[in-house]
Amino acid sequence: MRGGRAKFLPGGNKQRNMYYVGNGGTAVQNAVVVVVCLAMALGAMQFASAQGGPADRLQVKTTACRAAVTATGALLKALDPGVDEAVEIPLADGASVIALQVEATGPGAAVELWWASLQGLPDQAGPWLTGPAADDAALTQPEPPAGFVPASRKDGRFTVAPGKSCLRQVVVVTGDAPPWFPKMGQAFAVQGTRQLIKPYLPSLGPVSAYDCELTLALPAGVTVKTFDGGVGAQPTDLRLAKGSGGQVVSLSYDGPPGSAFGIFICWQDKNGGTIVYQPVVGVGGTHDWRRLRGEVQAPVDAVLARPIVLRWAHDKVIGEAWIDNITLAAADAPKRNLLAVGDFEDEQWDKQAGIEQSGPDGSRCLHVVLRQDDETHGWWVPRENGVEVQGGKTYVVEADVKADKVHVPGANPHAALLVACDRAVQPGAYKVTLVGGSRQAGARTVVRQTTLEVLPDLRDRRPKSVRLMPCYYSDVFRSREVIEAYAHNTYRSGITWTYGAANCELARLLLPKGHKVVCSLGQQPFVLGGEAAKYLKEHPELQAVKFDGSKLSNTACPVWFLGDEAEARTARAGFREQVLARLGSGDHAGFNWDIEQPVVEPPGFCICERCLANFRQFAGLGADVDLKPDELLKDPLRGKWVDFRCRQNADLVKVVSRWLKAAAPKVEFSVYSGYQYLFTKEHYGVDWALLAPYLDAGMSGYGFLPGPEAAAREALGGKPYLAGELYYLSPTSDEHSAPNPRHWANRVLRQIAFTGGHGIVIWWLPVYDGMVFYQTSLAAEAIAEHEDYFTKGRDVRGEFQATGLKQDEWFALQLGDRVLLLVLNFAPEPLQGRLESDTWRAPGEVSVEPYGRMVRVIEKAP
Repeated sequence: MRGGRAKFLPGGNKQRNMYYVGNGGTAVQNAVVVVVCLAMALGAMQFASAQGGPADRLQVKTTACRAAVTATGALLKALDPGVDEAVEIPLADGASVIALQVEATGPGAAVELWWASLQGLPDQAGPWLTGPAADDAALTQPEPPAGFVPASRKDGRFTVAPGKSCLRQVVVVTGDAPPWFPKMGQAFAVQGTRQLIKPYLPSLGPVSAYDCELTLALPAGVTVKTFDGGVGAQPTDLRLAKGSGGQVVSLSYDGPPGSAFGIFICWQDKNGGTIVYQPVVGVGGTHDWRRLRGEVQAPVDAVLARPIVLRWAHDKVIGEAWIDNITLAAADAPKRNLLAVGDFEDEQWDKQAGIEQSGPDGSRCLHVVLRQDDETHGWWVPRENGVEVQGGKTYVVEADVKADKVHVPGANPHAALLVACDRAVQPGAYKVTLVGGSRQAGARTVVRQTTLEVLPDLRDRRPKSVRLMPCYYSDVFRSREVIEAYAHNTYRSGITWTYGAANCELARLLLPKGHKVVCSLGQQPFVLGGEAAKYLKEHPELQAVKFDGSKLSNTACPVWFLGDEAEARTARAGFREQVLARLGSGDHAGFNWDIEQPVVEPPGFCICERCLANFRQFAGLGADVDLKPDELLKDPLRGKWVDFRCRQNADLVKVVSRWLKAAAPKVEFSVYSGYQYLFTKEHYGVDWALLAPYLDAGMSGYGFLPGPEAAAREALGGKPYLAGELYYLSPTSDEHSAPNPRHWANRVLRQIAFTGGHGIVIWWLPVYDGMVFYQTSLAAEAIAEHEDYFTKGRDVRGEFQATGLKQDEWFALQLGDRVLLLVLNFAPEPLQGRLESDTWRAPGEVSVEPYGRMVRVIEKAP
């Protein structure tokens, strides 16, 4: 998603070369402070206690005071005034409360504290709380006791108040949770490129926290350029400093990142179509009324902005919030509010729930209560009050917000940081140290280590015709710098096509370089929009009937819609306008219809009298055959009904194909669905043999399934065929871990070799990291080097004898009097086998390194 571009402004401590970045406000809950540093750069240390468990060393220097150091109530050391001593601190699993009970003995009383494990970081003392003389709860309970506040200090020196008082810090042993999103043990950078890395913000377990800071210390040659608040936690500021080994980066948060609730903008184009829902002000945590602000860049083709207070169903945000006085202004005229109804006083808001007299000054505001359900909740600015905007221009949104426990239960928030890696940084694994904490809660996590792997530069080779085509529908990222980095990586990794839309910023950056885009039609067959949808709602007798007897108000009866009635022709004309408007929304080389419409599993439509009569004729059934809904789902009628519905969808594809060829004859028309087998017919309503006559190409499935893929290719009758390959995970949720990226090049090559070399479609580009871009570039290089074999070669594996190799681990493609041998290792161990042939100069013994590949051209045997 666009917007939120960070501008680096001089400021801060000039001696440490610090800078500040402000990028909107987000208040959220259950946060932590994360500190990330390269151990080799900072010399961070790990210790073990005398009992063998985790430990740390706390350097304590007392001035005019006594101090008793305890760990969860147990006395470790009593220190007199004027000592400078290292105290070994044993750390239990979970939370350990480290406390200093101090008593001033004279003027100028103070304590200086440094943790050995934090050596080299800007804050070597970590977050401490100060309060009155400690009772048992203050010494043993993880939650901050009453009367304790963040302790102020300078260079690790804490002033001690007269009499007795207490300093305390909670250290949490976090276990072995993966350090990098999504559930990964390491992150990746690539020489000469900029890549996203996503460190988790470690959990503080039993400690409740409301503030958050993320600090990274990087080696020379690896530097953070910006963050992206669209796919990671959006900080309130970012600071840069020079560390002993490289750059030190700190990001601060008002509360726990991860709350996906707040004010979005629905950008719309000149046809009234939605371009993207873009978050601009996030709401979260627990706080009184605040004025929050966010910047956003309008999509280039946007003409209207409609603000909406929104919680998506899948984001699971709960809590309570009050929102008032929403304003929208151009960044170059921030005081000129363009939104007339953002104060919720207009009578048009009366129809929406939650409007009440509880604003900051007693005025009307929106009161939102979010419970844990699976529904999307939205409070729209009425369409007639949308704001006319100029595409590409930056706008500012502000709002008064109050929040109470707005958060995502069980969320694992992370940051999304764009790092640049100099070409001089040598490939290899670099140690990284992570530690987290909260200043308000006086807590931190125990130091942990992980790695950042630097990979060689991208190969910068592009096939001429074979498509490596990831999906990218709209701008997921907010940062312009991140979008530019993805465009650079996409081009240099050999990707020459994307699927989805050409009216996104990434496509606009790539189109001048010869990049091509396939446009996707997002609606299912017989689902209408625009004037056709209005007509359908006014005529419920023409609506499709579900198996339970209810009607689909936005879906037309297929028999009626494909018929010759004047009203049906008018409705089809409206649908045609939708199709051609979608095609014309950008510079598209292809148009694809994604058809995944259930027929019998789950039951679909339409069982109106028209359709049942038409089905009876299609299936050659007599009047005595019972066509009750339940019978249609059972044999012997089930298979006939599936064929009938697949034929209806094919008839509509024929109509759409005719429209497209008349309007844009050079644009390739294709359909995406599942592979050719019963599942696809029953679940998606697609039989490739029925669609083939009306298509220029077909795209199907995700994952390597040789039987169904071969059937789809055969059903298309020689039309170009692209199988799918899945590299999917949510850009913001780690409910599912990432696929193994180390054999991604082999997955790409396997599909290309098996399916005839037209290409593959991949879901999806926004989650690519450095390793996936690098692996893609390896595959693109191999394809570009031997492209004729992939596109024109004949599979001659039958002329070889393979030992120790699985069928999907090797391919033999003949072109003329030569054969391209491809051996792919998908395992972390070396692959050993034999390839022999009486016809060709086979290599005999074959040995391929872990996750590697052998690509070799051989000639005929003498």
